[in-house]
Amino acid sequence: MLTLSAVAREIRRVLRVSVPVILLMSPLAQAREYTFDTDILQHRGLNTGLSNHFAHEAKYLPGTHSVSLQVNGKGKGVLAVRFGAQGELCVDNDFLAAAGLQQITEPAPQACHDYRQEYPTATITPLPNTESLLLVVPPEAVNNDPYAVPANVLHGGTAAVLNYNLFDASSRYEGGSSDYRQASLEGGINFADWLLRSNYVVTDNDGNISANSLYTYVAHTFVDQKIELQAGQVNAISGLFSGTPITGLQLAPANALIAGNSGVTVRGIARGAQARVEVRQTGQLVYSTLVPAGPFTLDSVPIVRTNTDLDITVVETDGSSNHFVISASTLRAKRLSRPQGLSISFGQVREVDSDYAKPLVANISDGWSLSPQFNLTASGVMAVDYQAAGAQLDYLPSDSWSLGGSVLTSNASFGDARSGVKSELSTSYSPLTSVSLSLSAAKYSDNYRELTDALNKDYTSYQSSYNATINWEQALLGTFSLGYNLNKGTEGNDDSRYVNASWGKTFKYASVQMNWQSQVGSTDEDEQDEDLFYVNVSIPFGEQNISTHYRQQGDDSSAGVTTSGSLSQNSAYSLSVDRDLEDNSNSFNGNLNTNLHYTQLGLGAGGGSHHQSNYNMTLSGGVVAHDHGVTFSPYNVKDTFAIARLSEPVSGIEMSTPQGTVWTDAWGQAVVPGMPLYRNARIEINGSTLPKSMDLANGTKVVAVGHGSVSELGFKVLNSRRVMIRVKNTDGKLLPKGISIVDQKGRYVVTSVDDGQIFLNDIDGISALYATNDDGQRQCQIHWKLADKQDPDAFYEQTGGVCR
Repeated sequence: MLTLSAVAREIRRVLRVSVPVILLMSPLAQAREYTFDTDILQHRGLNTGLSNHFAHEAKYLPGTHSVSLQVNGKGKGVLAVRFGAQGELCVDNDFLAAAGLQQITEPAPQACHDYRQEYPTATITPLPNTESLLLVVPPEAVNNDPYAVPANVLHGGTAAVLNYNLFDASSRYEGGSSDYRQASLEGGINFADWLLRSNYVVTDNDGNISANSLYTYVAHTFVDQKIELQAGQVNAISGLFSGTPITGLQLAPANALIAGNSGVTVRGIARGAQARVEVRQTGQLVYSTLVPAGPFTLDSVPIVRTNTDLDITVVETDGSSNHFVISASTLRAKRLSRPQGLSISFGQVREVDSDYAKPLVANISDGWSLSPQFNLTASGVMAVDYQAAGAQLDYLPSDSWSLGGSVLTSNASFGDARSGVKSELSTSYSPLTSVSLSLSAAKYSDNYRELTDALNKDYTSYQSSYNATINWEQALLGTFSLGYNLNKGTEGNDDSRYVNASWGKTFKYASVQMNWQSQVGSTDEDEQDEDLFYVNVSIPFGEQNISTHYRQQGDDSSAGVTTSGSLSQNSAYSLSVDRDLEDNSNSFNGNLNTNLHYTQLGLGAGGGSHHQSNYNMTLSGGVVAHDHGVTFSPYNVKDTFAIARLSEPVSGIEMSTPQGTVWTDAWGQAVVPGMPLYRNARIEINGSTLPKSMDLANGTKVVAVGHGSVSELGFKVLNSRRVMIRVKNTDGKLLPKGISIVDQKGRYVVTSVDDGQIFLNDIDGISALYATNDDGQRQCQIHWKLADKQDPDAFYEQTGGVCR
């Protein structure tokens, strides 16, 4: 079969001039006409009339073609791209989103929009012989800033949500049995970027049924003010104090709208089109992109470190280059974490065991960046009979050393009046990239209390606490960690002191992990021998894994072996056998977890000596009721989500989303269970799961959504009907090879191949076909007939035709 690519290759071979046929669609590009040797075209079985279509440049035939797209040298996958009557690229926002480019004012559906209207310096190079398309655009046209809030954020939408996690477990043993069931249910509604969520937990423990409400609240983000409002049963946010659960109102920063960026900008000038900019640190390439001719600006360039110069090289297409350096002194982008921002809440304390009436409480917290090296945080709590305030200062002396200190005070009047102070110091230091050390110490006065502690008459605290941890990673020896923790009790209360250590190493065929924890200096004799030691050796075998373990705690020890792996793409299993080395008893357990596309199921069972047995079952997922029906999700649905819809009702089509793989239902719909806020997210269809008769107009959506929104993402599929027609003339002979076939308007469609066969990529819209001679004149009309119903599992249909 002679394809369009083959036609293009043949034409390129017979060009009379020795320059490549490359289309440079810029304002300065001038069309040059190429001539062809018609004798060679005829000798190769090509209609000489094709020379008119390809006389000026390499281009695609009018219509939609699957092409491999590159933007500034980076592959974007295979897309269905539309070309106009003269082979020009037609862009719309679906194409730009899939290409990772900034959106434009959406053109009319049938219009062929010229991308150069927005970016005149853009270079567009179609390469039909390799079925590819190359774009080189200015940096500002690329929608690749992970920190900037996109201009086209989607808002609104209405839907109801129900998330469920169901658990059922039973065990049998000598002399008794136990049954436990639990249902965790979260329901809610999204409307106009507002959301309502309510969570209930129902349990049945051997016939004792209970139900608890964990929270019910409404939330909304005020985008212009970058503030999120929560009202109802919420947990108060405080930068320094523990968050008290309240029933009330809370205003907090909308963190997704105020995230920082690298702060590094690179500016330069490219002499020619398609110049490559390379950014290096310590000889390593950290960023690269293509830019058009002229000045360029690259914002928020990712860097590895701030104490090393940036080497910038601009490589031109002729091999020449320009090099310059941005010194480390201008890079000091290593900053402390962004301060939390202003948070305010007011409400009544709830869900706390209290010996007193639960008070109304107000919380306020804010943070400031005093300089790139200093952060200040302050918080306050005000309630009836309780007040607290505090401040914390964080300091960054160098990139490898950080310091922090805080002072908190409290005054509680519940029962006996109590006032106290808590002070804390912490530091972390990395003298080498492979070594890190952290230390912290806190001192409590006897009467210091958090609000929830002050409501409990019998609460006792520690006098002080100390922590030290060191980590070392070495390629040959593995990873080591050693930690020490001490909590000194108040008078009459025991201290808590322990040491933990771990070592891990991955070898060629196995990985080993060892952990040890020891209670030291305890006054409780029962805890003196409660050292815990655990060793695990894991050996992978392709998709499967076998691991052995040994555990010892005091006088008890056990050993076992576990095998786990994948049964299929969406199912996993584990089987384990354990032996208690003290009483020589054995036990075994098996688990199966599977994603059923619209829910997730887990099954487990086990048994052991002394007639012990157990089983468990879990079922989890989400259900969404929206404008187009009810759709099930195998995952719990988050506050912000989307509904993906195919233009055809096809089930089982696989989609990749930020929260995992989902599948369409019988109506061609699927829930995208969670979307990142105010940041571009990519949702992509796995084209291999489509019926063979279908193609994707665009299998990728790149969108940004607002908090609480319910977006509808439409994917257009092309139900192409491909046909191979075996054409004969009226005398019974096959139509000769190399005959050009045109439609009813005289437009070129295809060329006949060996044995008089004509392959039509999509017969939709074609009502008549004509065979032409070398002068483009019609010789005869082709008559054919197809089956009434298309076979969706057939890549193409075959039929016979007569040209008369």
